[in-house]
Amino acid sequence: MTAQPPTVFGIKERTSRTLWPIKAALVFLDSSEDKVIALVESGALLWAWDLRSPAARKAELRILVYSLLAYKSADATKFNPATATAAEVDSLILPHSRALLRGVELQRAWSISGSHVQNLIGQGLLVEATERAAKTGPNSSPFITRSSVVAFLQKRRIG
Repeated sequence: MTAQPPTVFGIKERTSRTLWPIKAALVFLDSSEDKVIALVESGALLWAWDLRSPAARKAELRILVYSLLAYKSADATKFNPATATAAEVDSLILPHSRALLRGVELQRAWSISGSHVQNLIGQGLLVEATERAAKTGPNSSPFITRSSVVAFLQKRRIG
């Protein structure tokens, strides 16, 4: 089953930037960083991940935008973070169901840089597809296996 984007205030919300950095969550919730982190750690704000590479000291916290929408206006959304399955959330985060994702698709969905994607590949946390090599050059983007993306998200989920 593919999760449907929630309806908020009667408008179907759909965005390609499905994981928001903590700074965006602070603005959206009009809150402090400490409070947002506490909401994530307490489970009041579900579906968050730490996308940092192993060498990084500071967390790269990302929160599912639909969790933020549901938290802010619980009775105005069809998305229930408490009952959503990992497969449903994956279908909201990832732009399609194909076996390979482009690095640029992850950049957009996860709100991260191309170098962050490359670092995750270089450290073996995401698997670059060998059967389909990416072009080289300024607009190149690696192909990454969907299974490695899903496994990475499962391991990095907070809460």
